[in-house]
Amino acid sequence: MTLPPQEVEILRSPSPALVRELSLVLSSVGVRHRVAQGPGGRHILVQPRDADWALHELANYQAENTGRRAAPASRARIYDGAWIAVGAYVCTLLFLFRLDYGRAFGIEWKRIGRADAGAMLQGEVWRGTTALGLHSGLGHLASNLVFGSLFIGFLAQVIGPGPALFVTVVAGSLGNLLNAGVIGEPHFAVGASTAVFAALGALAATQWFRRLRVGSTAAAKVIPFIAAALLLGFYGVGEAQNNILTGVTRPIDDNTDVGAHFAGFLCGILVGALAAKRFADHPIGGRGRNALGWVSAGLVVAAWTLAVLVRG
Repeated sequence: MTLPPQEVEILRSPSPALVRELSLVLSSVGVRHRVAQGPGGRHILVQPRDADWALHELANYQAENTGRRAAPASRARIYDGAWIAVGAYVCTLLFLFRLDYGRAFGIEWKRIGRADAGAMLQGEVWRGTTALGLHSGLGHLASNLVFGSLFIGFLAQVIGPGPALFVTVVAGSLGNLLNAGVIGEPHFAVGASTAVFAALGALAATQWFRRLRVGSTAAAKVIPFIAAALLLGFYGVGEAQNNILTGVTRPIDDNTDVGAHFAGFLCGILVGALAAKRFADHPIGGRGRNALGWVSAGLVVAAWTLAVLVRG
């Protein structure tokens, strides 16, 4: 059998059932591959850059199914370029902060872009996205820069920088819309924290889905959600305190939008799980992942364009 120069063979077997089983394993972890018929049976072919990754995943699968402990390095692929996603996130927030506080072009950016529940319920759905880039002050901005960089950076390592930005923007926007629908008017909010917790929820969902597809134990499957829920409870409720006598109390000057944090987290879980399944069933290459990053940027630009045209 003559192989195309861009593919290498990683497995050959006369058993169609075995090849089909191992092909499903590779699909579940996002390894692009092709099954072909040839001398000696069926062959699994991959791109040269994915050969080591594919072999590691198959070795891991074999180890798990023979009772041996798999090497930690083979459990998950780590995508390069997380710094691209983090850099895009940081630069976008800093740019919008400068526009807002400098009242660039004479526009009141908070007025036209904040999450205004009344306006959103009347059709200005783009505010779900524009509100993510606005902040009440340097402290608010700094907090979201730190935690957002952390969660988005981890998510980018799991699913790639482009998909991580796409999931974060979409889930964060949906979180703001969900929060507006639940709370109703009057309600006003700004901040990237909805997207930050959306990234956290997506990270938990993608890790859960991966463990589900490789047949991990029930305890191992829920660990990502437990860890994410603890982070949400610790960082997402502002200065709220739970007292056994008085119940949950919050300082009068605490403006933390707890509802948006939880809404973003829930939407992140949903969008993250859908994305994980989509990428597992139909893996996309580097160009597709890069395209999702540009789509994310396009969504932000389109939302702000609508905000300026309608309200500016």
